[in-house]
Amino acid sequence: MMVFGILRGSGDSKRLFIITLIGMWIIKLPLAYLVVNYTSYGLNGAWTVMTFDLIVRGVISFIIYRQGKFFNNKNDF
Repeated sequence: MMVFGILRGSGDSKRLFIITLIGMWIIKLPLAYLVVNYTSYGLNGAWTVMTFDLIVRGVISFIIYRQGKFFNNKNDF
């Protein structure tokens, strides 16, 4: 989440929005629904999916941070 703040503060909010949108609506919610309703994991499975989503988004954000290209980003909302 710290990397998200760094990128947001540098003006790279468009990429973060896309990462969050994909992570939330395409990965986390459908996968949590499937795990809760079609497996025996129940609510623990939903929390595991949420943790997995945050880890994936954190790794993607860290990769963007390490590339350093966000400093020159002028295309923002």
